[in-house]
Amino acid sequence: MLLLDYLHFHKRLLPPAQYQIFVDNEIQDFKKFTERNFGTVDPTRWRTLSEKTASAYLDAPYSSKAFPLITGRLRAFSTTYTNEFLASNGYIICMINGVEDFPPDNRPLYHRQISKEIEYYDAARSYLSDSLKIATSKAGLMGFSGGGFSQFFLPMHQNSYDAVALLESGIFLDGDLFDIVSSHPYYDPRKFNTALLFFYNKYRLESNKSSKNFFELNTAEKFLVLFNDSTQHHWDFATEGITSALLLNNRPKTTANSQIKNFTVMNDLLLRFFDRFLKGQNDFKLSPTSPITIGPQGM
Repeated sequence: MLLLDYLHFHKRLLPPAQYQIFVDNEIQDFKKFTERNFGTVDPTRWRTLSEKTASAYLDAPYSSKAFPLITGRLRAFSTTYTNEFLASNGYIICMINGVEDFPPDNRPLYHRQISKEIEYYDAARSYLSDSLKIATSKAGLMGFSGGGFSQFFLPMHQNSYDAVALLESGIFLDGDLFDIVSSHPYYDPRKFNTALLFFYNKYRLESNKSSKNFFELNTAEKFLVLFNDSTQHHWDFATEGITSALLLNNRPKTTANSQIKNFTVMNDLLLRFFDRFLKGQNDFKLSPTSPITIGPQGM
C-alpha cells in the first residue's frame, strides 16, 4: 500500500472507471495544493513521494485482541501519519467519511452535519465493540482543522468518551466561524467535562480574541500546547506539511527541520495523552494549569 493511496481509498467502492478518475484528480489536486502552499516540487522528489509506502497494508486481518478506540471525522490524508503512529502503538483508529461537507456559512445544514457526525461516531463505536468485539470500553476522539469540530461538540452533548485531542482545529477563530460554532445547540462550555488536549500555533492563538473561550471549558483536564514558531504552517499539524518537509525538499532546510521536530513532539505528546486517559498509563506529565509553549526546535 502506498502513502498516497490514503488520498482516495475512502472512495474505492466506486465503479472502477469512476474510481480511477477520482484517483487521478485527487493526486493532481494534492500536487497543486502542495506547490501552492510549500513551493514547486522537483519531478524526482514527487516520484519519491509517489513511491513511498505506508506502514499499513490493505485488508490486513485484524487481531482478536481488543484495543482502545480513537475515532473522528475523516480528513482524507491529513491525519495519515498520526493515525498510523497511534495504530502501531495499540489503538484502533476509525475515521468516519459519511457526511456531506456543507460550508459553515450554511448554518442550519452545518449544524445538522455536526449532529449527524456524532451519531456516526457512536454507531461505529458500537459496531467495533459490540459486534466485532475488537474495541475496549475506553474511547477517544481526534480531529485536525475543520475535521475536528464535531469531536469538540460531542462531550458537551454526552459524557461518553474519555479523551479528546484536536490538532489546530479552527474552533476559536474570530469572525463568523466561532459565531456559527457557538450557536450550535450542543455548545455549552459548562458541560465539557472530558479531558482535552489542544495543539495550536502560538501566533494564531494570540491573534484571535475568540481563543479565550478555550479557557471557559469546564473540564479541569484541558491541556493547551502552543508551538512558538512563526514558520509553522497550519498544514504542518498534518500529513500534508510533514510530507513536504520530509520528502519533497521544497521548503527552506531550517523550516523543514523545525517542522519535522514539531510534528514529532506533537505525536509523542498525543500518544502519551491517549495512553494516560485510555490506558491508565502515567507518562503524560503536562500540567493543565497553564499553556505549554514549545520552541521552534521542539522540546
